[in-house]
Amino acid sequence: MRMTRATATPCPRGAARRERPASSPLAAPESAIVEYARTLARHVDRTGSGPASWAYPTSAHLLLAEGRLFTPAPLSAATRRTPGWRCYRNAATVARRHGLLYAEGLAATRIAGTFWSFPHAWCVTPEGNAVDPTWESGHGLAYLGIALTDPAHWPTDQQGSLLEDHAHGTPLLRDGVPDDMTAPLGRPIPAPRQGMRGAPLRTDGHCL
Repeated sequence: MRMTRATATPCPRGAARRERPASSPLAAPESAIVEYARTLARHVDRTGSGPASWAYPTSAHLLLAEGRLFTPAPLSAATRRTPGWRCYRNAATVARRHGLLYAEGLAATRIAGTFWSFPHAWCVTPEGNAVDPTWESGHGLAYLGIALTDPAHWPTDQQGSLLEDHAHGTPLLRDGVPDDMTAPLGRPIPAPRQGMRGAPLRTDGHCL
C-alpha cells in the first residue's frame, strides 16, 4: 500500500531527532551493527552523496535517529516459520496473523567468524523482542530497526522494503517518520563515544 506523505519534524542531516537516554552496554553483534550504520552515514556525510533536502539521506541515517535495538526471541509454538528470501512479506504476514508489530531495518548474523549485516524485516513482541519468521533460530544475533504500528502501512505480498520504497519515492527517507507511526519498543542506541568502534561487520545489501 502506498503511504501518504508523512508529517514529521525536520531533522538536520545526521542528527538524532529523539533524545537518547542512557543504555546498557551493547553485545558484540549489536555494537557491530550500530557501528556499520554509523560508518555508512559518515561516508555519505563526507561525500555529500545523499539528497540534501531529505529528512534522512539514507536508511542508515534514519535508523541511527529513529531506530531501536531488539533482542532476539524464539518463535512461539503457534508461529510457523515462513519461506526465505521474502522477509518483508513474511514479517508482515506473521505480524498480522499473531498480533505482533512489523519491524524493518538491519539484522546481523555471523558467517565464518565475521558479523554480516543485511537489510531485513522481522516481528516485534509487546515486550520489545525480535521474532524472526524468516531466518533459522539462532541466526539473527542483533536487530536494529523501527517497529511500525499501523498495519495499513506494512508491506503486502507484492511489496518489499518500506525504508527503500523507491517505487513511491522513499517517503520515510524523504519526508521523515511521523511520531505516531512507530512504537517505542526495544532499546535505544547509546550515544557514540569518541573512538568507539564495533566488531568488523560486512553487508551484501540484500534481504535474506
